[in-house]
Amino acid sequence: MKQESNEFLAVYLKSEKKVVGNLYVGNRPFNAKEIGYVFNKNYLRLGYGSEAVGAIIKYLFECGIHRVYAECDPENIASWKLMEKVGMKREGKLIQNVCFIHEAGKPPYYTDTYIYGLVNPADLK
Repeated sequence: MKQESNEFLAVYLKSEKKVVGNLYVGNRPFNAKEIGYVFNKNYLRLGYGSEAVGAIIKYLFECGIHRVYAECDPENIASWKLMEKVGMKREGKLIQNVCFIHEAGKPPYYTDTYIYGLVNPADLK
């Protein structure tokens, strides 16, 4: 079954004519957006993630969004380093708030998440 959503954007590498990842941009209350990202493992640590995430944040702020935030597993060092590289600040740690892995017949495995956020500089006066 084909599912469509305007919350996902492809990260397309023109030089290779290939989709190398995707960005998630979800609507949240109070003029905020939640972002996320997934990249093909063969294209990690090449700068595409920070370029794409930085560009979407810039675009959202130009459109008048007040705040952008994201969550990640504390053990995913590359993810939170990417967020810090684009200027996001670690705002907190939620304890056992998500279940990333769940196998049938086994109890759920909950993990912590870091929350990173950034307020539109135009709104900081």
